[in-house]
Amino acid sequence: METRKYYLVYFFVYLSSASIVSLMPVYLNENIKMEVSQVAFYMSLLPILNLLFQPVWGGIADSLGNRILVLKFLLIMTGILSFIIGLSESRIVTLLLFSLYTIFMCGQAPIKDSITLGYIATVENSSFGIIRTWGAIGFAVGAFGAGFIADTLGINWIFYLGALGFFLSLLFINNIENLNGDRSKDKYGEAIKDLIKNKVYIFILIYSFFFVGAFFSADQFYSLFVRHNGFSMNIVGTLLFIAVCVEIPFMFFSRKIMIRLGLLNLLLSMALISVIRLFYLGMSSSFIDFVITGILRGISVGIFIPLFIQLISTITKPKVLSSALSLYSSATAGIGVVVFTLLGGLVIDHYDYRVLFWFYGVVQSILFIPLLFNIKRLKKIDLKE
Repeated sequence: METRKYYLVYFFVYLSSASIVSLMPVYLNENIKMEVSQVAFYMSLLPILNLLFQPVWGGIADSLGNRILVLKFLLIMTGILSFIIGLSESRIVTLLLFSLYTIFMCGQAPIKDSITLGYIATVENSSFGIIRTWGAIGFAVGAFGAGFIADTLGINWIFYLGALGFFLSLLFINNIENLNGDRSKDKYGEAIKDLIKNKVYIFILIYSFFFVGAFFSADQFYSLFVRHNGFSMNIVGTLLFIAVCVEIPFMFFSRKIMIRLGLLNLLLSMALISVIRLFYLGMSSSFIDFVITGILRGISVGIFIPLFIQLISTITKPKVLSSALSLYSSATAGIGVVVFTLLGGLVIDHYDYRVLFWFYGVVQSILFIPLLFNIKRLKKIDLKE
């Protein structure tokens, strides 16, 4: 069955991503001997690479008319770099290699999602959320596996696990049919012109700048915070595993949730849940506290990932979908994460983790302003079933 190939691609790609990203700040802090503020500064530079290269990869994929070919190349490069990083013992070499890894990694999600959206458009009663759920399952397994492997074999083994997942995903990518449109050299330029004129798309960028930017910036400090409270790397992986397990049913039933609740209610709900989570996280210290905040994280992520992808797909022409998703990722996971990780580094330099997460809670509260100004426009949008 063709759909199963997509399940496995998402599973192994996100398993690889989780195995590395969940413990990378800890690796830099404890193995490379970087201060927390230095880790924050370096991690804040990585989204700049997302900002620069995500639109490039999206534009190349749309221009070639063969997104699968571009995705294969990106998977090969991240697999090779992951393995080499695990062998490195030099701080400078590790930082350079992980920066290269980020360049090739950043293009995978928007291209992979655009391929999937193109596929489900040809299949009756299909759902992006169900396919993306397998990514969440992979992330849960990767996060839990990384914590266990780091405690038993050594933290550098998380990179070998990541490399294995990337190469396994290639086995299933090879059997997926390319459903993209014709090659067009002008497609990327036209995409930018059309998208910047779209008021709903601009709203998505502004809203996501505060929501996604602060959300993932806070995640950069999460594993360090858990370790700061005396828990092992295995516990870090377990907490992420719990959060993703909560996320899975929301993604799986995302299509039904979107139809029943509607766009506006979902945007309000996930923002409110995330703000509450960040303020509570600032007061957390026990395992139970971290479990509760993990549950809230899972609910929020389970809503916003399929929602934003579906919303962009609804208001965007299919031929420029990769560009639209890449620009969205650049503005949010790029600019947003750069800005708020840098600010978070300054906060943690002068205050503590409690103030840091409260700061992120305040930042996410700002997004209610653009939401209120766009209520009428959002009510008119009918998400595709």
